[in-house]
Amino acid sequence: MREVYVVMGATGEYSDHQEWCVRAFAVEDQARQLVMDASREAARVLGVDDPEVSTCQDGTPMAEVLASDVDLDTPTNKYDPDMYCSYTGVRYYYEKVPFGLPVTER
Repeated sequence: MREVYVVMGATGEYSDHQEWCVRAFAVEDQARQLVMDASREAARVLGVDDPEVSTCQDGTPMAEVLASDVDLDTPTNKYDPDMYCSYTGVRYYYEKVPFGLPVTER
């Protein structure tokens, strides 16, 4: 069975959690590369040292920066034009998904 690799973006937590599809690839390495590129670009746009942490380069909590400095309505990530970011930051990952599931007879 063939598989595709779907890159996902996510932000928020609990009832405010949002996820979206970014792009799908037939090759896992391409999905992995997009996750790294989109994560780095999100960190750059948000002024964060590391995409996995919630503190900015100057030690300011990301929540403060997002609340004041970033226009969240404007897509700014060149790898993910639909990027949305809440106070929790943004996270990218990919999932392996079966492609073209066969129809079963009943």
